[in-house]
Amino acid sequence: PDNDEEYEFGIRNFTASDLTYLDIDYENIEVISDDVPILSSFASPFQSLGIPTYDYWSNIIQITFKSNYGDSINLTSFGGFNGTCGNDYGSVEIINIGNRTSPTNLTVLNEENFTIEWECDVPVYYSKSFFNSTLYFEYVTPSSSIINHSGQVSGTVDSTGFIEIEKFPDVGDQYKVLDAFALDIVSDYAGEYYVEFDYSDYESEIDDMLDIKILEYDYDFTNNSIGSQVNSYDSLIINTTTKKVYILTSGFSAFLLVEDKYESEICDDGIDNDFDGKIDSSDSDCGSTTTNTGTNTGGGGSGSFSLPATEPEETCGDGILNQDEINIDCGGICGGYWYDDSCNIEPQVTTPTTDQPVEITPPPSNPDEGGSTTTTTTRPTQTINEESSFSLMSLGTIITGIIMALIIVGISAMLLMYRKNESDVMTNDNTMPVQPLQPVVAATEMNIVHEEKPQEVPLDTYEQEKIDAEPEIDDQKLIFYITEAIRKGIAPGKIKTHLLDQGWDEALVDKAFIKYQSRANLRILAEFIHNTHTKGHSIEKIKNHLLDAKWAEHFIELVLHDVHVAHEDVMKVKTYIKNMLGKGYEVSLIRENLLNIGWPKSVIDPMFAEES
Repeated sequence: PDNDEEYEFGIRNFTASDLTYLDIDYENIEVISDDVPILSSFASPFQSLGIPTYDYWSNIIQITFKSNYGDSINLTSFGGFNGTCGNDYGSVEIINIGNRTSPTNLTVLNEENFTIEWECDVPVYYSKSFFNSTLYFEYVTPSSSIINHSGQVSGTVDSTGFIEIEKFPDVGDQYKVLDAFALDIVSDYAGEYYVEFDYSDYESEIDDMLDIKILEYDYDFTNNSIGSQVNSYDSLIINTTTKKVYILTSGFSAFLLVEDKYESEICDDGIDNDFDGKIDSSDSDCGSTTTNTGTNTGGGGSGSFSLPATEPEETCGDGILNQDEINIDCGGICGGYWYDDSCNIEPQVTTPTTDQPVEITPPPSNPDEGGSTTTTTTRPTQTINEESSFSLMSLGTIITGIIMALIIVGISAMLLMYRKNESDVMTNDNTMPVQPLQPVVAATEMNIVHEEKPQEVPLDTYEQEKIDAEPEIDDQKLIFYITEAIRKGIAPGKIKTHLLDQGWDEALVDKAFIKYQSRANLRILAEFIHNTHTKGHSIEKIKNHLLDAKWAEHFIELVLHDVHVAHEDVMKVKTYIKNMLGKGYEVSLIRENLLNIGWPKSVIDPMFAEES
């Protein structure tokens, strides 16, 4: 609805504009065939005069081809209405022209008839009942004739208006229902979109944001009836500044925002804490101690009562995953890391031969005192011989397979050196120090599209407008942009210059480079530890060797606790915070490192508050 009329959704009143937006992502392929005379009349090939150019103000993308006879063809795209393609709302990318992928200023077409493939990514808000997004693709021939092609996504939004919460099956007492709505879009679009809730009106009702979930149900829009649950989304995107929580999904159905009240069974409170239908001693999680009381007064069978459960003893050698262990007899009350031998339930790897020395490639040394702006292309090798010598693969050898195409040159005056002592590893603002973009880096874990494109692309072919969003979202998009640009072979110095020219704040750009390199270094370190440990070397020896090579302890611990990449298992990061605080590390250092990796503030800040 395009007004502020309120709807009762069984739990609270809200306006339709509070709900969500639709993210449209579609591809269109236009085939210019032999019915276009101008393209079939030239015997010579067309050569492009440049890559697609983007005019921010007019929202136009254009590419020009010129024949050997001097005639030219202009291919131009125009953003549509009610959701443009380009500008602040999305982007257009020309993927293929003829048999040439990612055309550059050297692209030559040897085909008389060719295909143009372009992609448009358009987020469209649907606070109104109708949405429409159209991309016009136009080319002008030398004879000044204009030929148009267009791709369109349009449809209507049908909101059910009223959903009774009690009609949702399987909600029960486990979930505190906060909000609900159903969405149906009649459209020719079939893809993913965002479901978003604004929780500002009922934030005070939420006990723990970590327990928020979105449940999805089948919905019959014809009969306005709710079916069974089809999805439970635990990993939500939460913006604590705008008070929004959302997921990326597909299909149109009913969605329920809930707080999951599940917790481990408490064995002496008379409450079914884990909602499995069993209370206290009758629950398998509790040690059952019962005493018969004889025939009960109601004439039924014998009854029983539960004795208060005692604190469980440590059973770190029983070969069972119990207590708060993160693996069998390891982690939690048993201590240790996820890489420890005691955590490895697979058979132990045979001890390596003893006729080779230990060889590790340590991180690069500090930059010259004079502030050299160049990066060394070789890494010093440290060799250690122990009484019982063992062989470690060279770090460079281990990662060779995943880094061959990612050569990086020209990074400006930033080297990150990891120190064993906290005073050595902390910068003036207690953050993780800067390490250069190495001559080689590990492959990113981000979702990179069009991986068939050439690696070396001039900077001016990688246009991206300034992104206006919340700071945390801006940060992630900057890191993605840097990762993609480096993957294409663009020098980091040029990337930074380009971003500054686009109006980005220099401090924000520098911070994004730090976070990018921190993540790359952690991936290299994690790969090294994993591969070396699987060759039979203990974590203790590997860790000591890395410390000797001047890697910071807190940096190594990120990998050992499996929190070097943000993921769904928040208990691991909670354990990491607790252990690092126990080692005496400052909250500011731990927090900044986790933020650099990509852990959301909404996840880690409550954990620090709890530990304090």
